[in-house]
Amino acid sequence: QTIRGRSAPLSPLVQARVALARSEIDRHYYSQLSCEMLAGIAGMSRFHFIRTFKAAFSVAPYHYLMQVRIHHAKLLLSTTQQPLDAVAAAVGFDTQSSMCKAFRSIEGVTLAAFFRGVRLGSAPLPDFVSAQGHAASG
Repeated sequence: QTIRGRSAPLSPLVQARVALARSEIDRHYYSQLSCEMLAGIAGMSRFHFIRTFKAAFSVAPYHYLMQVRIHHAKLLLSTTQQPLDAVAAAVGFDTQSSMCKAFRSIEGVTLAAFFRGVRLGSAPLPDFVSAQGHAASG
């Protein structure tokens, strides 16, 4: 729905439907979530859902899911001693590597830089990072 190249405002009903899908991401970010499943929650086709979600929240649903997962990963990494693979699994990533790639994409820095920032911010570097070695390459 465009009017002279601009998106038409979303109706309150459509906004509420995509908000339901966003709420599902917020509550179940650690689960396997597909656009098809989220579109079903919103009562839309996959294509229409992606376009409408982006119009409503200025971010695509997949990117929003990655932002939520990385937010929770940062909390866990800053407050627990869990190994990276456990943190990755806890927030919904299949592998530690996929979490590291998403972290770099979302935050614009590597995990190693994040941990240096944690250290510079007077919080100690988590023991598991120095113990695992490969976390510093993140």
